[in-house]
Amino acid sequence: AWVRKITALAVFAVLVQAALGGLRVLELSIDLAVIHGALGQIFFALTVLIAAATSPSWQALQQNSIARPQLSRSTSVLVALLVVQLGLGLDLRHLVAASGLNLLSVVSFYTHIGVGLCIAVATLWVLVSTSREAIGGDRADTLLRKPAIMLVALVVMQLVLGFATFMVTNHMSFDREPSALESWLPTVHVGVGAVLLATSSLLLVRTRVAQHGAVAAPSQAWAVS
Repeated sequence: AWVRKITALAVFAVLVQAALGGLRVLELSIDLAVIHGALGQIFFALTVLIAAATSPSWQALQQNSIARPQLSRSTSVLVALLVVQLGLGLDLRHLVAASGLNLLSVVSFYTHIGVGLCIAVATLWVLVSTSREAIGGDRADTLLRKPAIMLVALVVMQLVLGFATFMVTNHMSFDREPSALESWLPTVHVGVGAVLLATSSLLLVRTRVAQHGAVAAPSQAWAVS
């Protein structure tokens, strides 16, 4: 079953993550830091999918199978944009920061902003799609609409955090200890990004399940081979 496969993948990911964390401390490698950061967000998304797929609400998606092509397309685009944004964010957080360059002189900074705006538009597309393709009073609609609304709130929060992070850290000096704000703002920005990726991945999988009803019910999820 797919639940077994992603669970095995999550176990493998956390083992690799632990090894990378140790090497990151020993080697002080920026490249390892980038890989470690990316894998951490992927692992978090996997654990969210596992928790959702083994919950009682999962069966409601199967029992109300209906095609939602627009929601499926919009959510797929959103997930793809968030993956690209993850790579750009890690580049700015680790590679550019280590070089000491001003963000305003780096192309990836402007690309990061552009992709962020595309994510905002894609999120609104997702929200509109959930309304247009809703059945009305259906349990599956609720399971799809709630993450879509949450995504809008997260994107607004992320845009504000991104601007605040830029204002606080762009002229930060690396010859001293960073302040609490300089340390925590980028960390919270990364954390909200991880929640965004996990939530959009969850919505994408829920949409596919609601469309095809191809996933075993929670009571059968671990029994199907």
